[in-house]
Parts: sequence; structure tokens; C-alpha cells
Amino acid sequence: MINKNSKKINKADLLKYKALHRIISQDKITIYYDYEKLNRNGSPIYNPWENLLPILFPLFIGFGMIFLVGIFAALILITAVCFLYVYYLRKFIYLKLKDRTKQYILSSIERFEELWNLGALILVTKDNENLGCFSPEGDWRDFVVKYYSEYMTDAKIEEKTDKKDENLEENEVENKKRERKSTRTPRVRKTRTRRNER
Repeated sequence: MINKNSKKINKADLLKYKALHRIISQDKITIYYDYEKLNRNGSPIYNPWENLLPILFPLFIGFGMIFLVGIFAALILITAVCFLYVYYLRKFIYLKLKDRTKQYILSSIERFEELWNLGALILVTKDNENLGCFSPEGDWRDFVVKYYSEYMTDAKIEEKTDKKDENLEENEVENKKRERKSTRTPRVRKTRTRRNER
């Protein structure tokens, strides 16, 4: 699902995403997830077995118990498992889906944009729950700049230090290459001398 209002990713977007990554990692923002949009076909983090196994497993056991014990015992088992699924297993599956979604959006800006365009995320400030950004209509970039501008400066500093570290590593590699070239001893060709026999 592609949002028509989505923009091409540039360096400024990467800087804002780094700030957002820091905000999420430090738990400075609240993220609400749309469970129905995430847990369905078409979502990149959807796992059908999480929904099918809790239902199919008791059904197969129930059909087996019909022949072994009886219909009454099988119905009790199926009812009990359905009760567990509604009140316990579904919450457990939601927590797993939530953790998987968080890891997914923190892995890269492209994956974050993918879920944002799906309309499955809502960003809300910790200080004021009335300030939020809804996907896919809202612009998360403006939201980060407006309410978390201090993290933008930290992201810029990190980017500069990363570039410095890369340049230092490149210079070290070049210096090592030069040292190796300077320390190499020139190869001397050995000439064979023939003795003249008288």
C-alpha cells in the first residue's frame, strides 16, 4: 500500500529518522499500533500461523476426542481453548506483534515509511497526549522537527562524528599502505656467473 503523499527519502529525512530512532529508543514518545492493519494479509510483519495455530490445534484435538471420549468432552475442550485465546493468547500475540513492529520500524527508514504508509502507526508526545501525528495523513517529519528539535541537533553531532571516524579510518588505512610501500626492500636480481673451464 503506497501513500500518494509519500516523499522521496533524502539526507534531511535520514537526519529526522535518526532523531526519531533516538526518541523511540529512549522511550520519549508513545506509539500506538493499529492491530487490525498490522495483523492481516498485506502487512510486512503479519504471521498467519500466530492466528491459525491457536484455533486449529484445539479443533484437531477436539475431533480426536470425539472418537475417543465423546462429543461432550470435546466441546468442553474447544470452549476452554476459545476462552483462553480470547482473554490470554490474543493479548500475548498482540505483545509479540508490538515488539516485532518496534524492531521493524527501528531497522531502517524505508521500513518505517512502509508501515507509516500502511496507516498502522500513531505518534504521541509523552508530555501531552493531545499532541499526536496520525499515519498516513500526518507528516512525521514535521512532527519530529516541531516537538523534538533538540534530538535533531544530537543526530547532526552523531552524523559529524561518524563522518570524522570514517575519515580517520580511511587516513589510517592510507598511512599503513604508504608505510608498507616505504618499508619494502627492493628485489635484487640474482645473476648467475658461469665459470669458464679450461
